Amino acid sequence: MGSETSPSVRYVGFVVGSIIIVGVCFLIYQLFANNPAIGQTLFTIAVVAFFASLYLLPSIVASSNKHVNLAAIFVLNLLLGWTILGWIIALVWASMESQRKT
Repeated sequence: MGSETSPSVRYVGFVVGSIIIVGVCFLIYQLFANNPAIGQTLFTIAVVAFFASLYLLPSIVASSNKHVNLAAIFVLNLLLGWTILGWIIALVWASMESQRKT
């Protein structure tokens, strides 16, 4: 028996991590209030990184689950993730247990 984390714990970890990242974004913005160019640049980079990780969440979940169809999930996520339906399908597929051939 391995010490694998359940999917719900991973999702909670992702949400908590996302809240921390958003908090850091606002902290960066406030720290560089005297120099708006640097603050806005760092804030923009942090926000883009946050939304990129949110967009790729199905691929991240599939990778952490060591899903057999990781490549297909990644392609679906990359090409159709911008449609909400494509993103949801990729997330559900990534969350499902994969059957390995023996």
